[in-house]
Amino acid sequence: MTNCKTATDADGVRPVPDAHEALERTCPNCGADMHSQSCKLRCPRCGYYKSCSDF
Repeated sequence: MTNCKTATDADGVRPVPDAHEALERTCPNCGADMHSQSCKLRCPRCGYYKSCSDF
């Protein structure tokens, strides 16, 4: 389950990922947002990946 906080903006309430989740989804090599792919997080910019056991 994803831990999300809520933030209110002009359009209403939207989920905001917590700091830990945002850090896990940031590539340690180049700083790009990593994307979920099966049981991995993969960086579209440099190809770095983390498997399930890494996070």
